Amino acid sequence: MKKTTLMIAIYMIMMVITANSQMWVTQNVNPVNQGYNFTCLSVVDHNTVLGIGTLIDEPEGYRFNYISRTIDGGMNWNSNALDTDWMVSSFQALSADTAWMSTASIQGIYHGGNHLSSIRKTTDGGQTWIKNTSITFDSVNSYCDFMHFFNSNEGVTFGDVHNGAWEVYYTSDGGILWNMADSLPQPLSGEAVHDNTQYVLGDHIWATSTKGRVIYSQDKGHIWKAASVGSFQFPLMLRVAFFGPLEGIAARYNYSNNVTDNVYRTHDGGKTWSKISHTGPVYLSYPAGNLFIVPGSNIVISNGGGSSYYGSSFSADYGATWTGIDASKKYGVADGKDWNSLWTGQYSTIPGIGGIAKWDGIILGMNRILLEGDLSIYPNPATAAITISTILRGQLFVMNLNNQEIMQQKITQPTTTIDISNLPKGVYVIKIIGDRCVQMGKVIKQ
Repeated sequence: MKKTTLMIAIYMIMMVITANSQMWVTQNVNPVNQGYNFTCLSVVDHNTVLGIGTLIDEPEGYRFNYISRTIDGGMNWNSNALDTDWMVSSFQALSADTAWMSTASIQGIYHGGNHLSSIRKTTDGGQTWIKNTSITFDSVNSYCDFMHFFNSNEGVTFGDVHNGAWEVYYTSDGGILWNMADSLPQPLSGEAVHDNTQYVLGDHIWATSTKGRVIYSQDKGHIWKAASVGSFQFPLMLRVAFFGPLEGIAARYNYSNNVTDNVYRTHDGGKTWSKISHTGPVYLSYPAGNLFIVPGSNIVISNGGGSSYYGSSFSADYGATWTGIDASKKYGVADGKDWNSLWTGQYSTIPGIGGIAKWDGIILGMNRILLEGDLSIYPNPATAAITISTILRGQLFVMNLNNQEIMQQKITQPTTTIDISNLPKGVYVIKIIGDRCVQMGKVIKQ
């Protein structure tokens, strides 16, 4: 058998990688033939991701939701339609099978009926949902903006103003009993909290309001406070993200055109905010889009899926300078545990194609060497199995020329054999990402 060595036309990059070196790798999840994006996303681990995908082009906002799940790192996704009257305001997965979400009635909200706001739990990966009856939102107009569980027992729900006060409950026993929050800030006239804008770090949780305020708790939702970021109101909106309990960032954008005009910093956990100068594109949108800080890093990613202004970008200097990653696609919310388990919604209109994307594993803002040589792929061309020989240990990706991930596999030995017999004929990119190095090559499937 003839061995063909692909000598990669590559050089050493001794600089911070550029946007062309990093990518969101498209995965296929879209179960419908309409505009589909993720408005809620929850990464459990490197293999398990659950999220709420929404037909965001519907005239009534969140209408027609699907829960999608992968348990193999995104190679395969399964989707199930939710009740067509449910408007999902937040979602969180605790495991591959257990998840919570807050819902309200679309008919009630848009057509003057009972909002029927509630929270629901699944223990079978989203096949069935059980309404939690031990928590009661008191009014027909009550609305749960978001819920979050800090662990399997301790959780919080945050609702809009009712009888002059925010309607907030917390639980310490997995939702069996719920208590009213111990202390709440006074709401401003006409103020509401934007659903699904919460950002959680440890025991801390922050959310944003329609009056330019950040509502936050430092003790898992028992005591809440509020701080003003600026004097403005809807359609101007805020997104926040936190590097740690004290250091955070906020970005203000216009709901109507999705353009971000101001970036703010806090150094005291959100008590006070200062506007900072910034350059470069910041992409945000509602309901699909957010700010997300990759855990353990100083990198904040902005994603937006607006109708005319959209894309993905990042900042490595706490929001002062933003570098574009991709301005060719509309992105949804992002979530992850680290660089190798980072996903985002990605707008799609083609059934079975796209809908979500996974980060390719390269660490933004880090020096990385693109290795020359030392990568062998044989036989090449191939019809069945190929053997890959490399000095790297890390993650191997097989992608088509449209940058869609076809398969991935851990590299732990000098040689690895993968089966490509089921792939259509064509050219595929082989990409191997190690701790500090990257190797790339191509293989022809005949």
